[in-house]
Amino acid sequence: MDNKYENAYVLRKNVDINLLRNLITLIDGYLINYFDDPAPFGQKVKAGALGPELSKEWKYVERSLMKIATTVRKIPELKPLVKLCTILKTLTLIFMVSGTMLAISGPFLTESPYPYYLSTFFLTFSAISTIWYNILERRLSVKIKEYFEKHKTKYGFTRNYLKNTVQKLIFSMAHHVTVKMVSPEKYPLSLYHEDYKGIRIIKKPGWLRGKYKVVVIADDEALIHKSSNASRFR
Repeated sequence: MDNKYENAYVLRKNVDINLLRNLITLIDGYLINYFDDPAPFGQKVKAGALGPELSKEWKYVERSLMKIATTVRKIPELKPLVKLCTILKTLTLIFMVSGTMLAISGPFLTESPYPYYLSTFFLTFSAISTIWYNILERRLSVKIKEYFEKHKTKYGFTRNYLKNTVQKLIFSMAHHVTVKMVSPEKYPLSLYHEDYKGIRIIKKPGWLRGKYKVVVIADDEALIHKSSNASRFR
C-alpha cells in the first residue's frame, strides 16, 4: 500500500463520494474566508456516512472551523473587506437569478425586446460583480494569511490541523477512486489552495472563477492490488 494512504481516513465501503468532496471544499474554504455552514455536513459525518474514524474526529474539526470563522470576523482591519465581499456575493446572486428568469420568461410574457435588454443588463452586472468579488476575495485571502502568519503561536496549530485534514481527505478520496476503479475526472474539486499533495490542476483561477479546478490522482499501481486494498474500507 502506498505510504500516502497511511495518512488517509478509514472510510466505509459504500461512501458518499459527493459528501466527501463537498467536505474537502468546505474545510479548504475556511482557510480563506468562505464560511459555509458545516452543520449539514456534520450531521451526516457524525452519523458515520464517511466512516467511524472521521465520525469520532468531527467534533475537533468543527471546533477548529468555528475558531477560524470567529477570529476572522473579529479582525478590525478585515471587517470592511468581509462586508464588501458579502454584499458583492449577494448582488451577484440577485443579478444572476433576475437576468436568468427574465431571459426564460420574457418571450412568454411579451413580444417586446425590453425583457431581453433588461436580462442582458442584469447578467452583465452579475459578471462584473463576480469579477470584483474574486478580486476582493483574493485580497482578503492575502490579508488573512498575513494576519495568521503574525499570530502563528495562537492560530498556527488550528490552521495546520484543518489543512492536514483536507490533505487526509484528498488522500482518502484518491484511495477510494483507486479501489473502486472510478475515474477521478468524474468528481472534480474546486479548491482555493493548490499546494495539496495528490491533486492535478485542471483549470486555474480566472476573472470569473476564484478557485482551482482539480482532480485527485488515483494510484494506478494500487489497482493491481484492488482486492487487498479493499479491506481498508469498512
